Amino acid sequence: MESRNRGLNVENPLTGLNHSLRCLGREFHVQTEDLGNRERLIETQVFCEGRVILSTRTEYPPTLDPQGDREPLAELMRKQHFSVIRELEVRLTR
Repeated sequence: MESRNRGLNVENPLTGLNHSLRCLGREFHVQTEDLGNRERLIETQVFCEGRVILSTRTEYPPTLDPQGDREPLAELMRKQHFSVIRELEVRLTR
């Protein structure tokens, strides 16, 4: 899958998170990416059959310095990623 960051001046983005889930006979792929210092966004998308079915973006908190300790940013990415997975599981099992 091609990254949306291609061609942008993205400085030091963190490696993304990816998980595939199977539910009700369908395969879902959850992908979370750091869009880098220039955009200061974390984006999570859920794909099913090649289409984005859910997308969420979160801005970096103003106090976050992504040039310093990277762990707070990595933790924000994990929280958003697994929150979307939980939300997807709830929606699919209703």
